[in-house]
Amino acid sequence: MTILGQTSEILYRALELTDQWLALPGKLGRSLEFRMNWRSFLPPAHAQPRPTLWFHGASVGELEDVAAFFSSPDLVARTSFRPDDLVLTASSVSASAALESFRAKLPARYIGPLPPEKLSDIREFLARLNPALLVMSHTDFWPRLLERTLQEPGLRMIWLPNRSESGGRLATRLLQGKAVTIGLKNEGDTLSHRFRPPLPEKFTGNLRLDRILRRIELARSTSEHVLERHGGEPRKSHLALIIGSAWPEDAEFLARSFELLAPEERARLQVVLLPHETKDSYLIGQLKSLLPETRIVAVQGILLEAYRNFDFAWVGGGFKTGLHNLLEAAAWGIPVFCGPDVRKQTDARHLQRLGVVEPFSQPEAFAERLRGGLDPLLRAQSRERAARAASSLEASRGASLRLTEMIACQEIGSLKS
Repeated sequence: MTILGQTSEILYRALELTDQWLALPGKLGRSLEFRMNWRSFLPPAHAQPRPTLWFHGASVGELEDVAAFFSSPDLVARTSFRPDDLVLTASSVSASAALESFRAKLPARYIGPLPPEKLSDIREFLARLNPALLVMSHTDFWPRLLERTLQEPGLRMIWLPNRSESGGRLATRLLQGKAVTIGLKNEGDTLSHRFRPPLPEKFTGNLRLDRILRRIELARSTSEHVLERHGGEPRKSHLALIIGSAWPEDAEFLARSFELLAPEERARLQVVLLPHETKDSYLIGQLKSLLPETRIVAVQGILLEAYRNFDFAWVGGGFKTGLHNLLEAAAWGIPVFCGPDVRKQTDARHLQRLGVVEPFSQPEAFAERLRGGLDPLLRAQSRERAARAASSLEASRGASLRLTEMIACQEIGSLKS
């Protein structure tokens, strides 16, 4: 066991002890309880459980990136695994609702939280679920658990970093010399130079895009807008702006922008907001106080479908927390706006070049952009550019098939039926 793994376990045990005596505040306490509750999702014990295919993502977005594969029985059937061999885990409590939704739809072996950074829990988790292949979406390295997992005889790993610089030194230390294949999001990227000997790499492409396009097709097949039952569907008589994955920093910026509009301009604007944290009543209260005339829909799992038919979209996180997913809005063919910090989203630069994403740092500039949107001709021109960008995204399908091929060709050994 390395010092890194020891430190991680000591920190986790310290948090656990603190929570027993003082009760950790807010999300930290909920996160600890989420991880400690992992056993409640275990299947019945089996003397010789079949080897499983394990997908892990830090939260909802990371699991959504690979959901196009594990949600498709046809794709799973192309590998040596069965649908009931799947294991899905997340480490963030914000993924609770998504995991519950997956449990209702998939016949997986286990869908629940990652076990804590405690050796006894990790050993039990591995023994009960018997993973043969771990697919890690993006970067969420829990040193104690990952060290112990990669010591399992015959276990292999596919790492799908979000960008070429993901993981840094921690990834290099934990994955060095292990049976790991790297799936690259962009052609021309490379990470192999970090490892000695180099790790094998293959281009997979943007895995989330397949899932997004499939959900868009399903949404378009129904006449009802997902926000109708919440009173937030876009109105054709207004300039309809949807704010997705919003944080207070986004609401504060937008409130200042709206104040710069004339009263008659604001009257022609319809604003609907979906917060990033749907169960945090304090955060939702902040959003309501900052944007009192905005329709706030605190419902998780519908944001992708909610973008449908809006004129403009604002994606949150570009001021402080880290920009959220831009592809979901862009794939609908609508202009997308955000805060100035686009570093977390590698798709941002590409979408900017396509003319569909515009970051803003000054309320005055965004207010002027909204004024332009009130002009039917300028709004139509913006939508035309965004539609062309969406068409180019449509042409990039196939990442889930490439991942299927990567999984199928791993040397996992004989899987008993």
